[in-house]
Amino acid sequence: MATHNFIYACISGWTATFKMPLFYSNTGVKGSMPTMNIPPYTTIVGMLGNMVGRDLEPEEVKRIGFIFKYDKKGVDLEKLESYTLDTEKNIIKRNIGTTNPTQREFLIRPKLHIYLENVDFFESRFSEPFNIPCFGRSQDIAWIETLTNGKQYEIVDAEEIQQGMVRNTLVPFPQEGTSGIIVPLANYFNNFQLGHFRDVGGVDRYQVVSKPALVKRSSLFKVSNREDCVIYMHSIIG
Repeated sequence: MATHNFIYACISGWTATFKMPLFYSNTGVKGSMPTMNIPPYTTIVGMLGNMVGRDLEPEEVKRIGFIFKYDKKGVDLEKLESYTLDTEKNIIKRNIGTTNPTQREFLIRPKLHIYLENVDFFESRFSEPFNIPCFGRSQDIAWIETLTNGKQYEIVDAEEIQQGMVRNTLVPFPQEGTSGIIVPLANYFNNFQLGHFRDVGGVDRYQVVSKPALVKRSSLFKVSNREDCVIYMHSIIG
């Protein structure tokens, strides 16, 4: 098998909030807005774009692999404001008088182990990020851990294999051998037109792998800095 090089980094934070698909609003304090237990690929691309300082094209990102962990969940009480698109003026405006109290779930002490294929592009971004990375929302501030090599990243060797144990990640559905919730997620967003909603770059079904699972599929890699599992490298453009 041919060997590959990936750039690896570990991003940690105090809190994380990932929007649950198909859940749009909550109008009372008795319910709560749920969070996904794992970041969608689009959220990771958004975090990377924040570090680069601009929205990223899917071709720049190439393939992403990750392992995500957190300690536990919490619930916060906050207010929710709604916005709408004024089709006559072609602008987004706030809906007056629609502020509601709501409870929102969040994840405590998240940690993202990330592997990226485009080494040359991302290497300098981990050394000197343009902006502070965030886990979902702007208040979910994160930081890049310093690794044992004294840097904020490491170039790791990887070998593609046909079968291995995956954990705490996302894989396309269906995937034999895994169990977990199935969610419809955008593959990527086009966000280059100022003042307009984002365009969705296709939607597919993914499975949250919260428990270790032995799977057989393409794009599995055994990486040099991890012995407990393999990494599924996902291409967001198919």
